[in-house]
Amino acid sequence: MTNFKTIRSFGVVMAVVAIGTSSAACGASQGEDVPEPQASLTSHPCDVFGPDALSAAGFDPSESERYDDREEPFQRRACSYYAGESHKRALVSFNGMPLADVESDERFTLVEDVEVAGHRALVHDFPGGVQCLASVEIDPGVLEVMVGYKAIGMETPEEACSFALQVAEDLAPYFPEHL
Repeated sequence: MTNFKTIRSFGVVMAVVAIGTSSAACGASQGEDVPEPQASLTSHPCDVFGPDALSAAGFDPSESERYDDREEPFQRRACSYYAGESHKRALVSFNGMPLADVESDERFTLVEDVEVAGHRALVHDFPGGVQCLASVEIDPGVLEVMVGYKAIGMETPEEACSFALQVAEDLAPYFPEHL
């Protein structure tokens, strides 16, 4: 009798395991979308762009400001730079998102689709935010230069977009291989 109980218990356990395995297999075979993990950022613009890079872009290396890292809805590492005499500012960030996300963002107005140091780059006006963005595709995401207008030294979107693209081009020799 003890053997029968043991065999029966073993049979019940095996049935439960079989049912659990088959329902897990069924769920996976029904084409459920499993989100792709996004690659992690491994660098920060405040660390990547040293005094030589900042001087090349016309910024005062002593006037940079590191912002808190952001993880949601995507990773973002940002640093603000100031160009003393001209009073111009730019926010440079590394964003863990594909350039396609920037390109499809309906809040932006595309100004220019260009290449910067062999990388695809998009220049967008963001009229709702009164700023211009130069977004450069660098694995695994986007290096972004954001310049506000209607601030000291910038009055029009054209001025801000031109400056954002110029900053990206000036920093290009110092771009990291991966963000």
